[in-house]
This record gives sequence, C-alpha cells and structure tokens, in this order.
Amino acid sequence: MPNEIVVLVHGLWVNGLEMGWLRRCLESAGYQAVQFSYPSITNTPFENAMDLNAMAERLPAETVHFVGHSLGGIVIRHLFYHFPRQRPGRIVTSGPFHLTYWRQRDKFELRRSATFWGRDAVRLARVTIYSINDQSAAANLYYQGACDATTTNNVPSSYLPVLAGEAGPTGRPKLDYVRAPYNGIYFYLVNVKRLDNVHLRRALSHALDRSRLPLILKGGQIPTTSMTPGKPIAQLTAEERALCGVDGDAPGLAAIVVKGQACYLPPPGPGYDPERARAELARAKAEMGARFPAVIHVKFNTGVESHKHIAEWIQREWQERLGLRVELESQEWKVFLKDTANLEYDVARMGSIGNLPDPEAEFLNQMKCESPDNRTGWCSARFDELYRKAEAEPDRRRRLAYAREAEAIMLDEAPIVPLYVYTQHVLAKPYVRGLAVNLFDQQSLRDVWIDPDWRKAGPGPGAAR
Repeated sequence: MPNEIVVLVHGLWVNGLEMGWLRRCLESAGYQAVQFSYPSITNTPFENAMDLNAMAERLPAETVHFVGHSLGGIVIRHLFYHFPRQRPGRIVTSGPFHLTYWRQRDKFELRRSATFWGRDAVRLARVTIYSINDQSAAANLYYQGACDATTTNNVPSSYLPVLAGEAGPTGRPKLDYVRAPYNGIYFYLVNVKRLDNVHLRRALSHALDRSRLPLILKGGQIPTTSMTPGKPIAQLTAEERALCGVDGDAPGLAAIVVKGQACYLPPPGPGYDPERARAELARAKAEMGARFPAVIHVKFNTGVESHKHIAEWIQREWQERLGLRVELESQEWKVFLKDTANLEYDVARMGSIGNLPDPEAEFLNQMKCESPDNRTGWCSARFDELYRKAEAEPDRRRRLAYAREAEAIMLDEAPIVPLYVYTQHVLAKPYVRGLAVNLFDQQSLRDVWIDPDWRKAGPGPGAAR
C-alpha cells in the first residue's frame, strides 16, 4: 500500500485534465497522485464533496493530501466540513480570498484571506459575485449601479452595436466596454443515436452559411467549421505565419499553442455548400427510408439572447435549403444540461471554453467515447486511439499532428456542427482597476482594486486595466 497519495481537485468549467501536468510533476517527485473529476456546473459543492469523500474512502494510503484549484478548494472545504473523519494529510488550496457565503443561484461572497502568501498586495477586502444566468438581468444590474463589472459575456447581443459605437448618436464606443478575443467555440450537438445517418448530419452542416452569423450576433464572432478555436490566418503576424507554415491569404484558423514553438491548424469540417447539402440529404433519405425523421427538434437554453437568434436562423436555413421541418424548444439551464447529458434531444446548442490553447486537453477530449462531457453518443475507436497516442507523445508537434488527425475524423462524421469562435464582451465601471481581459477570461481578483481618485487618471478600460 502506498504511504501517501495526493488528490487533485480541479476548478470551475473544466473536467480535471488540466491537473494532469501537476499530477506528472508530483509523480516525478515520488508521490502517487490521482485526479478527481466532477460536474462543476450542475452539482453543488456539497454534492461534489460527497463524491470526493466516496473516492477518498477507497484510496489505499495511510496519508491523503488534497490540492484544490479555484472551486476545487471550496469542494475540499465542504468535504472536511461535512465528512471530517479523513486520514491525516495536508490541504492546499489557491486564492487570495475565502468563501464566506454562498447561496445557489443567488451570490457568492468572498473575503480577503489572512493566510494567503501575497496578502499584503491584495487591495479588495470583500468581493460579491452574483450568480445570474440571464444576460439582460446581469446588464440591468450593472446599469442600475448594483454591480461594478460584468464578465464572461453577460451583455445581450442587442446592446453590442451601441456599446461598440456601430450604432447610436455618437458613433464612438463606450468607454466602459471592451470587446476581445476568447478561447472558446460555439457549436451544435447532434444526437447520433437519433440522427444515426452520417449523410443527414453532414447535410445539416453543409446547409449553414456561417458568414451570416456576425451580422446576426453583432459581436465580431469568427465563423468556423472546426472544433478547435483560433484566430483567422489572415490576422497572424509574419512570425506566426512562418511558424504555422501558411500564407497570409490562406483560409481557416490557427492557434498558437506555444509562442514561437508550436502552431495548430484546426482541420475544416463540412462547410457551406447547398448543392452538397442536398446531395447528402438525398442519400440520407435513400438509406434511412421510413426512419428519416419527420421533425428535427432543436433545443437551446434560456438566459442568453443570442441562443434564440441562432436557433431561429438555423430553423429557417434547414427549412428553406433542405425542406426539413424544424421545431424549437427552450429550456432552463439545469434541465437543458440534464437532457443533453441523457441524450434526450435531436440537436442542441453547446459551447466550450478552454483555459489553455491546447486542442487535445481543452476541446477534443470531450469527444472521447467514455468522456462524461460527450453529449452526442458518438464513439470512434480510431479517434480514441489517436487521442491516446497524443497523450503519450512527449513531442509537442507530433502530439498536435495526432490531435489534428483525430479532429478531422470527428468532423467528417459530424456529431457536432461548429458555428463560430467566441468573442468576449466586458463592462467595467471607470473606477475598477486591474480587471484582466485576456484570451481565457481568467481574472485574478488579487490584482483588482477600486480607485477613489479615478477621475485623475481618467475613466475607461484603458485606465482600468
């Protein structure tokens, strides 16, 4: 029996693969480490602590240490509060603040930690984070003065032209508004257990002219047929183009995985081609016969204005270009997650945000056969084999080559319909300083502060950040 085991608990919006690097470092130092994966969005910290406790009870070690990142630290605190009879070990959590209050679907309250290693540089004494899943409600709170900033796209799409200065009397962007790139992809899931014909799925993707999406969404989104996000090749610097081995007029996207060392070119999926769409549809009807669906139901969650706009656009495109009958259904977020996890849908919207520019760890992993995040029912032995090769390959470029081959296989079978690369839209009062706006939308509250003399420095995102 190993004498010591370290349990790694990941944070919000991820699935635990991000802790793999830390696990390998600990193992190289002689520790045995295991990763605990949990549904950070659908379950409460207490529910996840119950699962963590069940896992800890099965560990064959005299000493068990816990390391938590972000929300993982809160889950660990719930573990020791509700299940205090744990084996001896150390607890390591991150962050300059401690959770003092949490009410589901209401708010979190954080207070400055007295034990954080850099506590003297932390200038906020308290932070309140509202848990709101409706964009209009979040934006209204901001404009009514009830909150100081909104992040992670809590602005309705109908507001964006005015905020960006593309509409309205002044023609100038608002000083408290920032539009920035975002390492995320918006796509539609296709339930392959119900829509089990690959030609039907390809027809759905070929029928969509994604170039229309920026006009509908008004936020500078980047149309794509790939699952892995990136920026348009035309926007790369000369140095980045040389790294990626592409010309400036090449179509598609590129992701700089490691600056100056590794570039990933996401393979394209079935793009807009009405003639090809009709041919694929005809082939699907011939192969499926009476099984061809009379109606295709499209599900999306409420709370985000653009979800409805996109669903209505897709409904119109599939009806006009393919002659399909399409019906829409909106659901509350938690019900929507449950239905997609249980494959109780035909087609449904989804998004994926990466914490790193890493295709296999951040995006493609959710398409593995046994992944808990695979909400399509699609399974490919070849895809999983390539993914395993990528995980085991120490050379970064060869890993990316395996990942690209795997992504191409998946896109060709169309269990998802990629639509666009996200942009992020942030609002912040002029006195808010240090609020990071970066590709991964990761704010360090340690650096944020309220400037009572903001008028001297001048308002706006430039001064605030």
